[in-house]
Amino acid sequence: MLFVRSVNKALHPGFLGTASVKFGLAATPFIHAQEEPMNPLSFSRTLVSSLLALVLVSGFQASAADESAPLEVKISKNRPKSFGESPTILVPTVYVKLPIAGKVFVAKQGGALSVLGGGSANSVKAKAQYAVDGLDKKFAQQIAAKVQEDFVAQLRAAGFNVKTYEDLKDTDAMKNAKTEKQHEDWGMPVEKDPSGNVVFVVATPSDEQNFKSGLAGGIFNQFISRGKSTLGEGTIIIPTYTIAAPQAWGETGSGFNRISAKVNVAPGMNLSFAMASVLTEKGGWGDVRTKDQVINIAENVGELTDKDTTDHAGNAVSAALSALSGVGKISSKSGFYNLKINPEVYEAGVLRGAKLFNAEVAKVAAEVKK
Repeated sequence: MLFVRSVNKALHPGFLGTASVKFGLAATPFIHAQEEPMNPLSFSRTLVSSLLALVLVSGFQASAADESAPLEVKISKNRPKSFGESPTILVPTVYVKLPIAGKVFVAKQGGALSVLGGGSANSVKAKAQYAVDGLDKKFAQQIAAKVQEDFVAQLRAAGFNVKTYEDLKDTDAMKNAKTEKQHEDWGMPVEKDPSGNVVFVVATPSDEQNFKSGLAGGIFNQFISRGKSTLGEGTIIIPTYTIAAPQAWGETGSGFNRISAKVNVAPGMNLSFAMASVLTEKGGWGDVRTKDQVINIAENVGELTDKDTTDHAGNAVSAALSALSGVGKISSKSGFYNLKINPEVYEAGVLRGAKLFNAEVAKVAAEVKK
């Protein structure tokens, strides 16, 4: 039987490509609704499968599952010459976005038989929500400080004179800089990704370094006037790192007489995106950014527990109404995950991803250094 699988990459921060799930000896709970094939001689009804693998994975195998194996960071460069415009680089802050909650939703409707006129408009849906336990302001700022320390060290190793917030804090521009509003529960700014599916805390090395961005100046909003830097001699570089942990992604599939929707959550960590933005003293700009996610910068960053939140009564009602009316039925599965992080492993994962990106930025800057 022909079975076509489509994967929705847009919804998940932790797409694993062709990763295969590998179970250990410990119990691995999951929810699995077995597909029921349709009798091809009876086109008056369509039996739809609903599949949601809400899996607690003890370990999984992917192209970079071995944390000792080298990881490749693919970057794109935009006006890279701006990085070497001055022998002095100013790093007022770094931003590290750490997820605290998220959701994944996928759905599939119909199948090959419905295209032929022999099936109803059946639908399957799968969704998962997750929360991260163990992150707090002190820990997040500690991570950001170590990320900044490595970023500065790699630029200095590339031959640049690097000034940080501590060197710049007494300048007029820095004294007048405004900071982002802190969330009352987290003590740090909180924001959603563009899709609205992931909520992050935005960590910086200190409260004073969480500068307010704006539409006109973007990430440099507090240090730009009439298109030029207000921090004086030197090129400003501000890096941003976005982390995905847990990894969550959805898939849908269809065949001649079946459809499926599936959501997976795993306790690993990816570097979803990183970008180092540049503003020169005279207003030149540029950036270095990752092209793709860096998968499995940490394979397991904590304990992942799950709870089935499926509306079984709703599924039963939908099936009954479908039987009475002949219209399609809707089958759904849902679950909630909680990731209790291991602080040491979590921090090591973030630093691993950040250091890989920092090395690429330092390499670009060294290549164009005047």
